[in-house]
Amino acid sequence: MGQTTFSGPIKAGTVSDTTGTAADGKKANVGSVVMAQSVAWEQTTTADTGMVIPANSQILEIELLITTAPSAADLTIGNATGGAQLGTTLALGTTDDIVLKFSAADTTDLWADVGSSDVPVWVTSSTGTAGRGVLTVSYIQGNDIALIA
Repeated sequence: MGQTTFSGPIKAGTVSDTTGTAADGKKANVGSVVMAQSVAWEQTTTADTGMVIPANSQILEIELLITTAPSAADLTIGNATGGAQLGTTLALGTTDDIVLKFSAADTTDLWADVGSSDVPVWVTSSTGTAGRGVLTVSYIQGNDIALIA
């Protein structure tokens, strides 16, 4: 299967700029395409996933599809060895064939905007080596939004 790559965010829609009212069909309706990166995950103490989230991206979801039951442990996800900058305390349990997601309580402010530099993705589990699966990060690339204080 062929693949296509782009160097920037992908936008889709028919009206880029608002030039009228909703009734006349001239309201902007362009939105960003949601991007995702996935990697094979193996339960180890600390690992660089090889994923890099582009600068100014908004993270929408981080999930782990567990295909082989892990040893009971917690997973943190960050931008450096042993870091928890992107998510903390995802309890892995000891079950396979499930999808675990970081909840709002586990996330950090970097989800709103990862900042002006690309962000590498590292994972750390507290114990064990048995678990296997697929780690996926979904995000909107280049969604540099101004947060309301």
